[in-house]
Amino acid sequence: GHGEHRFEAAVLSAPMFGIQTGGIPKGVTKTLAKIMIALGQGSAYVLGDPGKPFDDNFAANVLTHDKARFERAHAILMANTDLGLGSPTWRWLDFAFRACEWLAKSPNLVGVSIPVLVFSAGAEALVDNADQAFVTAKLPQGRLIEVPGAYHEILMETDALSAPFWSEFDLLANQIAPLAKA
Repeated sequence: GHGEHRFEAAVLSAPMFGIQTGGIPKGVTKTLAKIMIALGQGSAYVLGDPGKPFDDNFAANVLTHDKARFERAHAILMANTDLGLGSPTWRWLDFAFRACEWLAKSPNLVGVSIPVLVFSAGAEALVDNADQAFVTAKLPQGRLIEVPGAYHEILMETDALSAPFWSEFDLLANQIAPLAKA
């Protein structure tokens, strides 16, 4: 048969089951990506430049409310810029749309028999929460958990905003591999 048998459960934090397009209709953005690729611009950056490996403007960030964690991530990336991400290219965007569409239509989702917790950031600006809900609903043991007010990087959030993740994670871990009683 198909499938992965080494895992007992999965926990996903703000997965990219769909992407946001900054208010531009997805159909327009998909078409524009295809046009740019056809024009030989697939390697060009969507936002016009590669961007910094990490935008250091905490006030404008959409990743976390926790300034200390934001600054730690920034320091790590400045020490090793190879780890950083810049703007996506048109080819990346086209592939991302196709991959998300494939996943949403995949008949294999119903065959995922393990518990899957999908955490959705309530104040998400990068991935599409509606697509997360759509895909999660197809998983037999899928459970969507919204973290109200959280930005995209739930595990880099403030302790209060990441607490629901860790609480649910611990419950699932204890269900899958209970601690031995002393």
